Amino acid sequence: MQGSRSHGGGNSGSAQSANSWSCRENFPATGELFCYCGIPAPVNTSRIPKNNGRRFCSCENFKVNRSCRFFVWVDPPLEGATLEDESKENSEIQAGCHEELMKIQAAKHDAIREIDAMKYEALLQVERENTAKKYEALLKDEIDKCKTLLLKLKLALLGSWVFFIFVFSMY
Repeated sequence: MQGSRSHGGGNSGSAQSANSWSCRENFPATGELFCYCGIPAPVNTSRIPKNNGRRFCSCENFKVNRSCRFFVWVDPPLEGATLEDESKENSEIQAGCHEELMKIQAAKHDAIREIDAMKYEALLQVERENTAKKYEALLKDEIDKCKTLLLKLKLALLGSWVFFIFVFSMY
């Protein structure tokens, strides 16, 4: 069933029937397949559960508009037990990942709460410092007023002594 086709673009003899390359044993020696459109059909890896990890070649247009419909498996079909084992292993891995994700999310929330508490404490500290600076400035103003008043009282006392001395010295 192996045959060659001529396609526009000079790929004569390089495009093969999709059924002739059904698995790795029949894969061409060049390692390159061309689709019915005459363009290279790259090797991809399946991610669907039934064929997870199985390699295939397909035309780039296969997913777009399915005009070419070129599709071949590179690897032989997976065995049933392998699929079940892989499915079970994938489920276990997903469960483990989910558990780790929950731990990470819990740690993230704890870290966010701790950061928020630290921010709140820092804001309180800044407010305390600002309040202390305000009271320090008010206290300095009050001390300056008291010093000014004390100086006035001293001058008044001195003036009264001078007045009394002047008054007593006249008699």
